[in-house]
Amino acid sequence: SNTNFIESVNLELNLRNICYIFNTIKMKNIVITGSTRGIGLGLAREFLKRGCKVAICGRDQNGVDKAINDLSQVTDKSNVYG
Repeated sequence: SNTNFIESVNLELNLRNICYIFNTIKMKNIVITGSTRGIGLGLAREFLKRGCKVAICGRDQNGVDKAINDLSQVTDKSNVYG
């Protein structure tokens, strides 16, 4: 079912899957690795816009802190973990 899609499928990053996820997601907790810049940061931003809580990680804490500050402009900072 659509409600269990993210929890039950190992996602392959391609446009079709990303569009499907963004159109079906409702109040989920998301973990994104490599999310302090580039595609990962963009995905984190889009999930936050859709009401998700997002946990991010990166190579160093400074990068994670910078990404959290950037993402907190999109949503309440309490929705971003790193």
